[in-house]
Amino acid sequence: MEMKEMNLLVIIGLIGALMLIIGVFTAWLDPNIPVDDFSGWDVFNNKDHEFDEVDYTWAPLVALLAGVISFGLLVMPLIMNTEKYEQINNLLGLVALILAVVTVIVTYLFWSQNLPYGTHFSDVADMGIGIYLVYIGGIITIIGGIMPILKNKGIIKF
Repeated sequence: MEMKEMNLLVIIGLIGALMLIIGVFTAWLDPNIPVDDFSGWDVFNNKDHEFDEVDYTWAPLVALLAGVISFGLLVMPLIMNTEKYEQINNLLGLVALILAVVTVIVTYLFWSQNLPYGTHFSDVADMGIGIYLVYIGGIITIIGGIMPILKNKGIIKF
């Protein structure tokens, strides 16, 4: 396989997808009280019933699924970027892009919600590194999902 056939810019999307996956298993919430941080997976699994009255606890699952699916979808445009596969690569990049956009929106909705009794997450916890990884990974995956389309349309040359 020649380097000409590979779309190296898709590596950006693969890095973003990995960040989405890693972000789920790192700290999402850093409570303002001396207890352990809660990872995204703890939030999804409702560790110690801390999140019984919290909406969007499924946001980490969305991020994990989007990361795994986007990673899988972006491998093909990386290694098989010939004219024969141009149409399917554009479609795969578009699906990865949509998954990443949905992940960023759902994660924002999780963090910005009001908790019971008129409080907000920022009143009881700080945003952990995991949410930052999911936000940044989602944005990078959006960029990586656009790359096969831009390259195949001739907008960028690489």
